[in-house]
Amino acid sequence: MLGFFKILLTTQQFIPHGHCYLWQSNLLGLHIVSDSLIALAYYSIPLTLLYFVRQRQDVPFNWIFLLFGTFIITCGATHLMEIWTLWHPTYWLSGGIKAIAAVVSLYTAWELIYLMPQVLVLPSPAQLEAANQELKREISERQQIEAALRCSEERWHLAVAGTNEAIWDWNISTNQTFRSERWYEMLGYERYELSSEDDEWSKRIHPDDYAQVIAAQTAYLWQQTPDYNVEYRLRCKDGSYGWFRSRAKAVWDEQGNPVRLVGSLGEITDRKQVELALQEREAMLRRIGDNLPNGAIYKVIRELDGSDRFYYLSAGIEKITEVSAADALRDASLLYCQFIPEDMPRLEAAVNESMQHLSIFNVQLRICTPSGQIKWCHFRSSPRQLEDGRVAWDGLVVDVTELKRTEEILRKNEALLEESQRVARLGNWEYDLSTGKITWSKGLFELFQRDLNLLAPSYEENLQLYHPEDRQQLDQAVKRAISTGESYKLILRATRSDKEEIYVEGIGYAEFNANQEVVRLYGTAQDISDRKQAELALQASERRFRGIFNNSFQFIGLLNIDGTLLEANQTALDFVGLQPEDVINRPFWETHWWTISPEIQEQLKQAIAWAAQGKFIRYEVDVLGANNQIATIDFSLRPLQDENGQVILLIPEGRDITERQVAMRDRIQAEEKLRRSEAQLTAAQHIAHVGSWEWNLGDEKQIWSAETFRIFGLYPIQPVPTQAELLRMVHPDDRPALQAHFLAAIIDACPINLEYRIIRPDGSIRYLESRAEVAYNTQEKTIKLFGAILDITERKQTELEIIKSRDLREAIFNESTDALFLVDPTTLLTTDCNNRAVELFAAASKADLIGIEGHTLQKRPFGFQEVAEILAQMNQQGFWSQEIEYVTKQGNSFWGNIAAKEIRIADQVMNLVRITDISDRKRTEAALTKSEEQQRLTLEFTHIGIWDWHLQTNEVIWNDKLYHLLGLDPETSTAKYQLWYNSVHPDDIEKVEKAVLQALTTHTNFDAEYRVILPNGEILWLLGKGRGIYDTADQPIRMLGVIIDISDRKLAEQALQDKENFLRSIYDGVGQSIFVVDVVDDDFCYVGFNHTHEELTGLRSNELQGKTPEQVLPLDAAVIIRQHYQNCLAAGTTITYNECLPFKGQETWWMTSLTPLRDESSSIYRIVGSSINITEQQRAQQMLELQAVITRNMAEGICLVRANDGIIVYANPKFEKMFSYDTDELNGLHISIINYADDQAKAEEVNQAIRAAVLEHGEASYEVHNVKKNGTPFWCSATTSVFEHPEYGKVFVAVHQDITEQKQAEEKIKASLKEKEVLLKEIHHRVKNNLGIVSSLLQMQCRRTQDPQASEILRDSQNRIASIALVHEKLYRSADLANIDFSQYIPDLTTHLFDSYNITPNCIKLKIQVNDASLDIETAIPCGLIINELVSNALKYAFTDRSTGEILVSLAQQEYDNLILTVRDNGIGLPQDFDSKNTKTLGIILVQGLVKQLRGKIEINSQQGAEFKITFTKSRA
Repeated sequence: MLGFFKILLTTQQFIPHGHCYLWQSNLLGLHIVSDSLIALAYYSIPLTLLYFVRQRQDVPFNWIFLLFGTFIITCGATHLMEIWTLWHPTYWLSGGIKAIAAVVSLYTAWELIYLMPQVLVLPSPAQLEAANQELKREISERQQIEAALRCSEERWHLAVAGTNEAIWDWNISTNQTFRSERWYEMLGYERYELSSEDDEWSKRIHPDDYAQVIAAQTAYLWQQTPDYNVEYRLRCKDGSYGWFRSRAKAVWDEQGNPVRLVGSLGEITDRKQVELALQEREAMLRRIGDNLPNGAIYKVIRELDGSDRFYYLSAGIEKITEVSAADALRDASLLYCQFIPEDMPRLEAAVNESMQHLSIFNVQLRICTPSGQIKWCHFRSSPRQLEDGRVAWDGLVVDVTELKRTEEILRKNEALLEESQRVARLGNWEYDLSTGKITWSKGLFELFQRDLNLLAPSYEENLQLYHPEDRQQLDQAVKRAISTGESYKLILRATRSDKEEIYVEGIGYAEFNANQEVVRLYGTAQDISDRKQAELALQASERRFRGIFNNSFQFIGLLNIDGTLLEANQTALDFVGLQPEDVINRPFWETHWWTISPEIQEQLKQAIAWAAQGKFIRYEVDVLGANNQIATIDFSLRPLQDENGQVILLIPEGRDITERQVAMRDRIQAEEKLRRSEAQLTAAQHIAHVGSWEWNLGDEKQIWSAETFRIFGLYPIQPVPTQAELLRMVHPDDRPALQAHFLAAIIDACPINLEYRIIRPDGSIRYLESRAEVAYNTQEKTIKLFGAILDITERKQTELEIIKSRDLREAIFNESTDALFLVDPTTLLTTDCNNRAVELFAAASKADLIGIEGHTLQKRPFGFQEVAEILAQMNQQGFWSQEIEYVTKQGNSFWGNIAAKEIRIADQVMNLVRITDISDRKRTEAALTKSEEQQRLTLEFTHIGIWDWHLQTNEVIWNDKLYHLLGLDPETSTAKYQLWYNSVHPDDIEKVEKAVLQALTTHTNFDAEYRVILPNGEILWLLGKGRGIYDTADQPIRMLGVIIDISDRKLAEQALQDKENFLRSIYDGVGQSIFVVDVVDDDFCYVGFNHTHEELTGLRSNELQGKTPEQVLPLDAAVIIRQHYQNCLAAGTTITYNECLPFKGQETWWMTSLTPLRDESSSIYRIVGSSINITEQQRAQQMLELQAVITRNMAEGICLVRANDGIIVYANPKFEKMFSYDTDELNGLHISIINYADDQAKAEEVNQAIRAAVLEHGEASYEVHNVKKNGTPFWCSATTSVFEHPEYGKVFVAVHQDITEQKQAEEKIKASLKEKEVLLKEIHHRVKNNLGIVSSLLQMQCRRTQDPQASEILRDSQNRIASIALVHEKLYRSADLANIDFSQYIPDLTTHLFDSYNITPNCIKLKIQVNDASLDIETAIPCGLIINELVSNALKYAFTDRSTGEILVSLAQQEYDNLILTVRDNGIGLPQDFDSKNTKTLGIILVQGLVKQLRGKIEINSQQGAEFKITFTKSRA
């Protein structure tokens, strides 16, 4: 190369060219100037051509100009070389440049010749001028079109801006999407931050919405749905999700394949939040309705034709009526036909009343469900008058059957309790401290013999009922209970209204309010007079018990639960040689018995601790006796519990088993060895799931091990199944085979080895393997089979799973919709294929496709290099996939997606090849690539009407969609402002025009929702948006905008609002308390309460919003409430419970249900609760429970006996103890078992006699001879009455009291009374005789006295003594030694007086009027003396002026044991100056003294004779 340049630049061989010109300066100058100018020209021409080409790139064949420029430049270079060679002879270089110029010149000439025909067809200047003119015309038209287009685009852009929506255009073939600036703005991005790939949109779709959006888009693109309109969430730049609505139109090619999708994206987050809030509220209220405990919400309308139709029913209606809500909504008669006919008049009356006055519909009715159940339902609803005259009720129906049943049970229990109280002579009371009112039960009125028509006594009156010595004790106990809340139990003496004194056991309890203040006292009072009489009997029984206790052969004691010894019997003390004071009140383990070792003492401590927990403890232990002798005892600790199940005492017992223990130890050791052996065998069988069995053929007896029982699903405590029962447990399909094996074993002595199935009692099927051998006797006969059973279920299940897995894989392989091949990775030959492969490649069978190289099926088989690359990719990535064109066996081609993956089958590596037919997709893609680009889609595709309003001309421009939204035809209607104005609803036009005016005035966007009335009367809701265009003077000249149909949204919002109003009316009007609690960060905050909750609790919803339970309730109640809320969260479903909470200063009981609500992520965010106030029922239940406890523990024994068969159904502990039976032992036995039988009467006869008396009179009181369980007879005082029990029907309530001691005492008293009666008669007889002697002496003295006045005095004294003696005579002659019958006494006394004064009844008549009246001796003697004095005075002084007259003696009994004694005569009467207070006559003074002695009063009347009326009480006691 260097030599070439040397030759090219050499100058040594040549002379300069100037020598040729002889170095003549003129000639040299000529050539130099000429060549320089030529070179300058040649170099300027290419520059000009280059400039021309660059400026006119549209000139055809512009490359020829560049070629000419190159040719001219080379020519210019030759001229410069001519000047150079004048002095430098580099002729080789000069010749080279000329050679280059020659080549370029020839090439240029050649191209020019070739190009000449094409140049000749170029238009001439004339043609160009004509074309130019035509071009100018087209340019003018284009400018007009562009102006119109700009106007249209301006309108379009303003319309888009008015809708506040973004525009997007997706080119499906390239997957590129154009998006307007608004699109990026709504998501918070700048345009440069996102690519134009469509995935930028799809990957921001919310995961929960993705499938729905893509499905809607796909369905529309494939023309399965008429439009594309979907709402979904997109993730914004800040990570939050907003709600958006997409609407679009697609462009399809000639084959119907989508090539383009253009649409709009609008943000609807605010609307969605409102809708979601409404939906959430509706869901919450609906959930309340659906989860009301035993309740349902309904909306029913009374139509104008009088029929009823349900417009809403919550799901709870099906639980109540057994009719689904959907069926009831279709046919209301399905519900109305369930009402009980007897209740229909009440239903109609309640409906008419509610309709007429629009008052609350509130009624309880019965229904009969389709299954025949009778239920009580409580209907409560609020009526409202609709505009068309119909009446609608929104309300709640609650199943109150259980409440009704509870009320009925409470009523019956109250009646039973009342009956029990009456029989047990018990009553209960309440004392309300706020009002001072005392309430008595009926039993308490009967206890104190107080009239039921009277009110319960006041507190002071109540105290007066008790003995003076007991009043202060009761008053102090009540005051202490009020101040401290301490309950009390007192034994008091009381006086009934009939003056009878009784013993009363009074019990009182205090009730507190939320402030721990006592607000109420309540309790019971029971007549225990009979119990007091029984106390002596109990003391005697205690003495007998003490004798048995101390003389028992066992060691018996009594311990406190802390182990302190309280008592020990004499047997235990003698055993150790101690006295009670040596061991009593000492820890049991420290006594001499247990000091044998510390281990024994520690064992005893542990036993006492266990027994104190209610466990029965028994074990054998060595203890110390007298002289430190060691003995073995069978020791036990039995806990003694109170009525609440609390252990209060322990009873230690011991029995000396020293001798027996020695004998048992050897046996125990042998048994222990056997037990260990059996345990080892059992454990081995259990571990191996092997059971053993034996079958003795002689007696058919079988022996099974415990594991055999377990294998068959039985319990070892059950008897071994017989052979027939065993065969029934065998699966029916396996039963013949098992029977055949058993027969072969028995007959032919063949061993058994068989697998079969059994069916356990729980229905499960187990596979067993059974093996058995035969045992022979000496005669070689089969006598026994013994064998083992192995549970092989797991093994069988594994085998079945393997078969199932194999079949499943084969099914998947053969039934796959893709062609599948298995390929040997070494030879690359196919080893298997599925049916789809045969079908896809149109092969005759699988044989055509097996044993070949797969790539030979391709239209273009792979080369070796490609195969190697594929295998390398599979080794590297584990997978390879590609789209390839294949050829079938019939020569047809199709496109397939091949995927290959290495798999392992039975430890053999294979390649799994899948080929999916993608021919359809390929054809679609080919069609999409051929489709032409469509014109830009307008907002017509988004169902939006566009308007353009010129304010100066009032001209408007509408698109076709706007016409359609107004119900007009764009072909026949003309856009006018007035046409739109007339379409707007009259109630909305003013609002809309004001919004337009305000937008134009304030330069803001116009945005308004309004209604339009279509020509057919239909009303649509439209959303109008727009903005103004202003001139340079800032005056509006145009307004552009859109209208959007939002009727569906408005209807949905209205429907949601109506539902909310409907459910809100129920929420606020329902009779149940409803509350809502938010769950925030694992804490609970109140949201609100309904009106009923506020009324019942006194809490106010607006004051408690956002507060926690601790801020609303006391701490202890808040802790319980919070735990209930936590339980609801843990359960995740509705829970129901009862709770007691303080409201309005007092404790109230509630039945509460809590229902959790979940958000989109299934997290519980809210709890809805409903509560029913059950305070009254709870209090009634508490009182019943209290009374039941009192009844169980009362002194008398009570039992209930079924009336129809005489079976005992209940006996209280006292009754069972009285008859020496254990707890519940009497239940189910006949009542005659307790009646004593002898030769005179059988037990059943005694029972029948009692039964007949009770059934005849309703109640009977009697004494009956009964017998205890051990045969001991005893006497009882019993009262039995009839009662209707809710569970057992008619029962006898029998109250028994042991009166054995009383009977014995009565016998003694009767004997004593008999003796005293004889003695008393003797006393009265002697007194009468002594008075008779005195009377005789006075009579003798009277006869000897000559003084008439003295005789008169003596006679009067004699008569007085006679009246007293007559009293004693009547007493000792009477059967009643305490009272005198005055109906006999007065005639005898007056007859004696008439005889004493020698007056015959013919002269003076005597009238005696005496009712049945008996007086005791203390009243009879003064009364007799009064009659003696007054009758004597009448006989002596009343009839001095005549010989006839009449005397009346009357004794009448008035109410309250008052007696009126009247002595009247019709004589001359008393003197006019008679003064009873100042009289000095002995008779009157004596009468007045006697009346005072009787504590009576005397009235004297002398108008028609003399009348003395004396009023006194029957007894002074």
